[in-house]
Order: sequence, then C-alpha cells, then structure tokens
Amino acid sequence: MTQPDPTNFDSFEWVRHYFPHLNHQQMDSILSFSLIWNLFEARICDKFASVRRIREKVDRADRSGSLLRDSYEQYLNYFRNRYGPTGAGALDELAPTGPELSRNVREANATVRAEIERVFQDSHPSTADLVNALLLVAYRIRNNFFHGSKNVQNLPRQAELFRVVNNLLATFIDAVNPPRR
Repeated sequence: MTQPDPTNFDSFEWVRHYFPHLNHQQMDSILSFSLIWNLFEARICDKFASVRRIREKVDRADRSGSLLRDSYEQYLNYFRNRYGPTGAGALDELAPTGPELSRNVREANATVRAEIERVFQDSHPSTADLVNALLLVAYRIRNNFFHGSKNVQNLPRQAELFRVVNNLLATFIDAVNPPRR
C-alpha cells in the first residue's frame, strides 16, 4: 500500500471532513487573521502583545505623528455599533468577567473592558486613546479566537468582524511599520 505524500496535504479539505458546511471564501478573513495578528505581534509588539505593550506602542506612534485620526474613525463607529449599549453584541462577549474565569482573567478583562467603555462613551477621545481602545478590541478578539471556546460552526457569521479587525490591524501596521521593500 502506497503512503500518501505528506507534502500534498490540503488542510482546509481535511477540516471540511469535520465541518462540511464551511467554504474557503467564508473563512478567508478568519484564516487570514492569524497571519495578520502574527505580523502585528512581531513587527509592532516585539513578539509579545499585551495590554501594556499595545498602549506603549500606540503612545509612541502618537508622539511620532504616525496616527491619523481619520484613519480610525470608521473602526470606532463599527465597534461602537457592535459593542456599544445599543449594539447587537455586548462587551460581555468581548471581555467576559464571569465567575467561571480565574481571578486574574476576570481582573484583566475588567480593566480592558473599562478602557474600551470609556473611549466608546467619550464623544471625542484623544487619537491615542481611540486607537488604543480599538487595538484592545482586536486583542480581545484574538484572545477569544485562540483561547476561547469558539464554535467553529458559527465562525462564518464572524467573517465581517474579522475583515474589520484585519483592516484595523493593517491600518495600524502600515502607519507604524510599513512593508519593507
């Protein structure tokens, strides 16, 4: 019996054995997120993203004049609509603080949640605060995606969210650390 060629493996087709309803087009933004996040973490966060490091990098970019407020307003509006008081989602989805979580995770989520809420409720936050809150949203989405209990069957409904987050991260990366030629 001939063994299959290990270099000829279609990972998406293998995944479809378990989730036959998925198609590559639906999943493109979700699959791309891991690469874009990796680039953000490597180029921007010195290979380790954290709440503190994201804030430091945003403040540095702000001081250098790299942040153009107009580039981020659309993301603020999108996430305010999604996670704000009248949005379809809730900050509970983004940064849960329930008793089932460890004390450290609850406290970290509460801190991130408070910062995001503060900026979302402010009618004119500073550019640095705005960008920081948006990147904290991306950071929470990353944590929920890689460490949360995501139901793969529901991921196609998240494609738009991942497209927006990918675009946000690309906007920040391009502003702060454009591609090397």
